[in-house]
Amino acid sequence: MAGAGDGGLLMKRLGFLVLLGLIQTLPRVAGAQSGAAAQAPAHAYALVVGSNEGGPGQGALRYAEDDAQRVAEVLQTLGGYAEQRIERLQHPSVAELLAALSRMHDRLGAHAAAGEQAQFFFYYSGHARADALNLGKEQLELQDFRERVLALPATLSIVVLDACQSGAFSRVKGAAPAADFSANSVERLTNQGVAVIASSSGVELSQESEELRSGYFTHHLLVALRGGGDVDHDGRVTLAEAYRYAYNRTLAATALTAVGEQHVTLETDLVGKGEVPLTYPAEASARLRVPQEFVGRVLVQQLPSWSVLAELDKVKGGAMIELALPPGQYAATVRRGGGDVLRCTLQLAERAITALDIGMCRPTAAVQAQTKGGAAPHSGRSGVLDSGNPDGDEGFVLELLLGLGERNGDRFQGRLAQFGFESLDTNPGRYSIALGRRIHHNLVAGLTYFDLDSAAYRREVEDVTQDFAFESYGAGAWLQGDLSMARHKVMLFGRIGGGFTWSYTEFDAVVVEPPFADDNPSFEQLSARTHQLEQTQFGYYAAFGGGVQIMVADYFGFQLEARYALAPSIDNEFGETHDAGGLALLAGLRFRTWE
Repeated sequence: MAGAGDGGLLMKRLGFLVLLGLIQTLPRVAGAQSGAAAQAPAHAYALVVGSNEGGPGQGALRYAEDDAQRVAEVLQTLGGYAEQRIERLQHPSVAELLAALSRMHDRLGAHAAAGEQAQFFFYYSGHARADALNLGKEQLELQDFRERVLALPATLSIVVLDACQSGAFSRVKGAAPAADFSANSVERLTNQGVAVIASSSGVELSQESEELRSGYFTHHLLVALRGGGDVDHDGRVTLAEAYRYAYNRTLAATALTAVGEQHVTLETDLVGKGEVPLTYPAEASARLRVPQEFVGRVLVQQLPSWSVLAELDKVKGGAMIELALPPGQYAATVRRGGGDVLRCTLQLAERAITALDIGMCRPTAAVQAQTKGGAAPHSGRSGVLDSGNPDGDEGFVLELLLGLGERNGDRFQGRLAQFGFESLDTNPGRYSIALGRRIHHNLVAGLTYFDLDSAAYRREVEDVTQDFAFESYGAGAWLQGDLSMARHKVMLFGRIGGGFTWSYTEFDAVVVEPPFADDNPSFEQLSARTHQLEQTQFGYYAAFGGGVQIMVADYFGFQLEARYALAPSIDNEFGETHDAGGLALLAGLRFRTWE
């Protein structure tokens, strides 16, 4: 009996411990479930500002305005912000920015008057100095801007700044570095007050990356918001998680640049209890899963634009990562130990999780970036110089050109004039179609088809009218050597080529005397008085030229070319040959793919 009693007491104690464990676990489980299904506050507003324009002594930025658009997209798709409550400003003036803040004040004030909670999110990417935001040639004093933001009647205001010395915004109260941002400080975050994340300290320069096509800070912040920062896998990314991720990744990415390390800063003036969720990636329509066993670096680019949406470095033992991305086709470039580079094509389906499967990737050549002494500052936000293209070298190119040509003078044409033929129609228009492929960093080879000379002549001899006309075309191969500037945006080129020509000639003789019996002779009557001779003659050509190719986008641009061709194409009975070549000035469109 004693043994049975002890056993019963033990079972009761075990049951109590299990119940206690369940009580302690339930809030975390409920938090994870509700976090994924949670939504942003019903009254959430955002003002997103991007400005590439530089002020006095500052060069233009490349990606600030694009970064602002990407932030707005993530707020709408993953943050729960309604599209009509996100205001976007591109390269605004100071007056336009202040007017937008005034409109936000009125909209937030209406909710405050009704006793409703409202949330405000502000993002700025552009130039700044220690004491002001630079909007083109104008400046908005940082103190004035801070006071206007703090005066907004919002329950919670979140300010994100990606600009040089943006940490100066927090100088009044100081900024907390990541080392001091411990678990205890996480507990102090609330849904009331103000939180400010700045891309750099008050004395540092923020930087752009040519490879990422984004500011370092904004890129890593967006990766965090897409799910990279969700360390507890509860389906949402909080302010604390986003800050930690952006801080660590931005610091690591900028440590080796010539500009130097960039420390993301955080200021919080929040009261109450609870964390501040920013996005809900578990609610995304599509997700990419990087499995736990994967080790290496992954660059995820959306097709066909090749825009970089994520860049991850995953170490051995790291947790599985899920990124919320729009459905569609993607390319993932994977770099592993030993210098192996793999290319994967991914199709992210609606309402599905797609795993990164290395077994489906194929090896590809690594692109060797040319170092020019490290990073080159760009008047505020700077980046390491690299190849400047989406992913490697050019692949195929397609050229569609139109222009004007000048005919070569020769004895063939002199013979026509000698026999009394007068020119009726000479077409100076030229066109050219070329398809090529880059075979070296500075060499492109391809095939081309183009038109050469065309003309019509007539003479009248007594009662006979004689017409002579020809059209000449060429097709062959070409080789281009070029000099790339401005990261493959502008290319000076020279080109040589050769191939064969073909010409259609037609000679008609019509007897006009005596006159026809009526004004509309029949086909049979005309044929009886017409003598026609048609021929096709073949020749060859050699061409050389050069010009400039200006790519206004990754895949599309313009081409200007001056071309001279030697093309002996048409022979007459006197052994004279017409050169259908000559000088042509061409302009048109150029399309390209990437390796």
